[in-house]
Amino acid sequence: MLQRPVESAQYTSRAFAEACDRLGITQSTGRTGTASDNAAAESFFSTLQHELIDRRCWNTKTQARQEITLWVHDWYNHHRLHTAIGMIPPIQYELDGRGSRTGASGRGSLSRVARGPYRAAFDAAQTG
Repeated sequence: MLQRPVESAQYTSRAFAEACDRLGITQSTGRTGTASDNAAAESFFSTLQHELIDRRCWNTKTQARQEITLWVHDWYNHHRLHTAIGMIPPIQYELDGRGSRTGASGRGSLSRVARGPYRAAFDAAQTG
């Protein structure tokens, strides 16, 4: 029999809430059936599925993990335009001081050289 890896009660436990507080994580707990509570996470995983996972095959879990990490960090966060934040990449949103943690004094570079299989996508994003 398959079991869910984490029971839903764990997400609302006092210990879990305290761990989130210590790590600076804001919990998102809405009422059952409230679609907007998970909308951002569902949108991210749908995008990951359609833009990367459905288009690739990996020989090992390590290869998949490395490429997904590269996609999230280099493409999704630094170059992909996001409608929810005004058609800019999340890193730009943070560097402009509109994000909740980085603020206006955030440091970073949007001119990093892209690596790996996303080079053409990075180039297209820069010129498009």
